Amino acid sequence: MKTKLNSLLFLLICLIPLAACQPDKSEQEYIDSALQLMADNDYQAASIELKNAVRVAPASGKARLLLGKSYLLEGSLQGAQKELQRALDLNYDADQVMPLLVRANVFLLDFDEIKENVDTAIQLSPVTQQEIQALAGISMSMAGDVEPGMELLSKVITNEQNKDLYYKLSQAWFAAYNEQLPQAVDIVSELRSQDSEFLDATLVLANLQRMNRQLEQSAETYKTYVDKYPFNYLAQLSYINVLIRDGQMDVAESQVDGLLGIYPNSPIANEYKAELLTLRGEYKSAVEYATVALTGQPNLVKSNLVAGVANYHLQNYESAYRHLSIIENDIPNDHIGNKIFSMVKLKLGYVDEAVASIEQLDEITAQDFTLVANTSQALIRKGDKSQASKYIEKLDEMDVNDSQTLGQRGALKLSVQDDTGIDDLKRALEIDPDFDRARLTLLLNYVKSKNYREAMDIAEDWVKQKPEDDQGYLARGVVYRAQGENDKATAEFKTALTKVENSPGALFNLALFDIQNRRPQEANERLEQLLTHQPDHRGGLDLIITNASNLDNKNEVIDFLQDLSKQHPDQVNLKIAQAKALDNVGRRSEGLELLASMANNESNPDVYYRVFAKMAIAEKQYQRAENLYLAQIENNADNFEAYQGYLYTLEMQKKYQQAYTQVKKAQERFPQQENLKLVEANYLLLSNSMDRARDVIEDIDPSAVNEIGYLKLRSKFHFQANENEEAKEYAQPLHQRQPDPTNSFLYAQILQRLDEKDTALDVVNGALEQDASNLALKNLKAELTSESNPAEALAIYKEIAERYPNSFVVLNNLAWSAIQAEQYELGLDSAKKAAQLAPQQPQVMDTLAVAHMKMGQYDTAETLLIEAKEALPGNEEILLHYAEVLIYLNKISESEQVLETVATSEKKERVLKLLANKS
Repeated sequence: MKTKLNSLLFLLICLIPLAACQPDKSEQEYIDSALQLMADNDYQAASIELKNAVRVAPASGKARLLLGKSYLLEGSLQGAQKELQRALDLNYDADQVMPLLVRANVFLLDFDEIKENVDTAIQLSPVTQQEIQALAGISMSMAGDVEPGMELLSKVITNEQNKDLYYKLSQAWFAAYNEQLPQAVDIVSELRSQDSEFLDATLVLANLQRMNRQLEQSAETYKTYVDKYPFNYLAQLSYINVLIRDGQMDVAESQVDGLLGIYPNSPIANEYKAELLTLRGEYKSAVEYATVALTGQPNLVKSNLVAGVANYHLQNYESAYRHLSIIENDIPNDHIGNKIFSMVKLKLGYVDEAVASIEQLDEITAQDFTLVANTSQALIRKGDKSQASKYIEKLDEMDVNDSQTLGQRGALKLSVQDDTGIDDLKRALEIDPDFDRARLTLLLNYVKSKNYREAMDIAEDWVKQKPEDDQGYLARGVVYRAQGENDKATAEFKTALTKVENSPGALFNLALFDIQNRRPQEANERLEQLLTHQPDHRGGLDLIITNASNLDNKNEVIDFLQDLSKQHPDQVNLKIAQAKALDNVGRRSEGLELLASMANNESNPDVYYRVFAKMAIAEKQYQRAENLYLAQIENNADNFEAYQGYLYTLEMQKKYQQAYTQVKKAQERFPQQENLKLVEANYLLLSNSMDRARDVIEDIDPSAVNEIGYLKLRSKFHFQANENEEAKEYAQPLHQRQPDPTNSFLYAQILQRLDEKDTALDVVNGALEQDASNLALKNLKAELTSESNPAEALAIYKEIAERYPNSFVVLNNLAWSAIQAEQYELGLDSAKKAAQLAPQQPQVMDTLAVAHMKMGQYDTAETLLIEAKEALPGNEEILLHYAEVLIYLNKISESEQVLETVATSEKKERVLKLLANKS
């Protein structure tokens, strides 16, 4: 053993000097070796050889170029970018270097560098320019920078001298954006046979297939590309999007995990991971990934949706509300996100009434559960779901074996999204197969979760067990209706009515169908029949009130509810319903009188104050509404909805300082309600406390408050501060998300200030389509068209003047518009009326002076303009009118002196031209 070891040591000692004396290979030898390794796709080993080549020849542009390319193919993008730039600095052939550098920048999404690359490329050969413009144009438009991207591609396809691969790719991409997607797909499919080393045609084809909704083919094409270039961030995101849309969730998650390994803080990659986890039911992890995504981009719609849904399932309702409120206007009404948002609002107490059938399930009758169950129920109605869940957990700790208490506990569990409630309901039915309430609760839960087969099985068994009862047929009708089979549902409800005379469920559901099918009289007859036998049916009361305005005899419902209230004097809700019906048919003042007559009733429920206050606000009785909201707050200091109403009434009465004091108190009581900061800033803005308002606004976290409210506040603030570019920055997305007349008017005013009159006019016209009688919008339209279309502006001002014949502002606008339209007699007449109402207003004097001037009454015009310019000495428009009338009076030198004080403008040029002609 010793001899062998010594021999080995001797051999090593002999070899070491030989190795030490081995000379370096030459630069070219290293390059040749690297090229062979690159041909074998062994880029890591090739990079080592090329680093040796650079060590041997640091100034070798070729070695730098190849090392950059090897890094690029390996995915070491920053290294590639650095080495390729060094090759350029060494003046190596830019036609070889620049296309590779552009690719590195594309992979890094460094679009500023890409644009510089495009500018640099004008010094290169036409072929290289074409390749760079095509790569940059396609990449930029893929990333959302569509307009400049398409401009680059248009340069490529206008150069028909070299119809190479990049010309054809540009042509196809351009065609795709011009509604020729199928043709573009065909073109690029044929180009794959002549694809570049970087699979450019493959990537373009994958994107075109995705755009053309060929998801399976697109996924296969993307896979070919990303298998070779997994570090192309943009391609990976598109690939993942296609996989999710195609239902390939496992493959999508594998790709997302790989992408997160490279880009752990990528907002979109984290968003995709959160989405996949939510679909799999791993809500806690989903929230974590969504939070990372929103840290980078707080307004991502899908990340907020995922965070909202996941928090909802985790019963973090405040967090769910915060995320979903941000995107409320970005998701369709029938989207599951909106449905979940409605549930979140219900759980937080923002929705006061539940559907009648669901509310009936909340009734608890088991004696041994009464205290805890009723406490849980009260908390649920208040909106404190977290606390309610704790009480329900106490119910779960009790050893329950009878059907009634099991059914109660199951219903309460389901009300807080605890699916173990299903087990309780099933056990209750095993103990008592005739326990109909448990059966109904279970069926409705299956319907809500769209498990229609299970729901129908329950309904079928119900009919078999109790063929002469109405409940089984009602259950079948509910399931059919949930699936959209209304004819079958109607037949079941009618069968139920034959089984049980005056069946409340049958009458209510048939009345719903009658209203949907525009049979209001038949619906009313069914609802009267229902309420006669069950006057406390909330769903029936709400429906008969809604239907009242559809009847020929608008008083029919009022008379019926009045008689019903007399028969049941202890039921306060019947009088409240009568007041709501009076409001609905246009007799609001009578409804208010009825509610006022109930004021001394000590048992008035919360809904009484709520209905009364809202009707008072609608009638602009803000002081009365203020007192009603205060009464609610006295009854329940934690009633946030009442606080909101109270603050609104103060604002409507312009009690801004009082409102500000109250909102500060509300912030102390409701510290989690971040939206109160919006209210605080708004009151400061209304009271012209601009600096204080700015401080509050700057302190607001946009991701923590309602997006629409935040955009509206910022728009109003910057508009009031005359910071018009900043105002547009917020008003534009506000108008996009909520283009109602109020937001449209604000946005158009801002555009008008920025002299973007055509866009402002488009906004106003769009808003007038929603509210054709909005005078503020009409007035703004007249202002915007007064120069371009004075006749149209005049017609609008005439209409407004008919509504407001005693407004000097309206009459002054009408006069000026008439002058613009060359209807000088109308202008003079209207200006005189305005002057009678406001004789000291310099603007009115100016308009009247111009009207006299147009009628040739120059002396009168001069006198008026002298008064006007004394009141407003720096007003250039008045000075120009004064200079003009002096010309007509042949006071040329005086006119010249006035014009010297006025800045250059189109209007001044017009007066100068008149002066020149007169001279």
